[in-house]
Amino acid sequence: MYSEISGKGFRKMRLYFIRHAQSENNALYERTGSENGRSDDARLSELGKVQAQHLAEFIMNGFDPTEKSNGKGFAFTHIYCSPMYRAIATGTYISQALGQPLKVWKDWHECGGMYLTNPITGEKEPRPGITLTQAREWFPELLTEGYIKEDGWWNRPFEEDGERDVRARRVLKELLSRHGGTDDCVAVVSHAGFYVHFLTAVMGLESLRPLWFRMHNAGISRFDFETENTVLVFHNFVSYLPPDLRSV
Repeated sequence: MYSEISGKGFRKMRLYFIRHAQSENNALYERTGSENGRSDDARLSELGKVQAQHLAEFIMNGFDPTEKSNGKGFAFTHIYCSPMYRAIATGTYISQALGQPLKVWKDWHECGGMYLTNPITGEKEPRPGITLTQAREWFPELLTEGYIKEDGWWNRPFEEDGERDVRARRVLKELLSRHGGTDDCVAVVSHAGFYVHFLTAVMGLESLRPLWFRMHNAGISRFDFETENTVLVFHNFVSYLPPDLRSV
């Protein structure tokens, strides 16, 4: 479907889109139904840490549920993450379990970017995000790829809705430029909101928005980019998690 974007002929590049494990903001909303008191860059909740551990163990020891053979894990060739703390933390569990590097790719961040809502004015005030010093202290093995600076990585106004579809198309184009026409197996730890924009970009569904595709914490979706076809192989796979560890 998208060979014209990259200018390459495809073999079969696989993309596993992984939503981060439960964050403290997710847990807050689950408890209260409100975003009052949310963090601009939430850590993983205690449940999220358990989810991330299960996720990493499944990816290391388990196998793609659509494949016939097992015992070889998911065979990732590249692991990327959003620069948001919850995505980096989740990706770190995977990276350490597999002994593979985790690389930041800024454009996979959540919709809106880094912000806090002013309780008086309602204005969404930008925040910088994790700094390079913090990244080196908290995630010393993380490859920041030049995206994270000493003053953070965001430092711009709130990302409005129309900008998100543009970013999703840009991400798709860059993904195909980096990995299209290969047999790479790419994992990206990203976010539920951006998943909607990315999926609509892949499937050409922007004109049907607003749409929502539910993605559980630590859910996995697989896309195959082939010569003539783009295939959504599965969406929001969480069966590896015990029911009491699942959350949205």
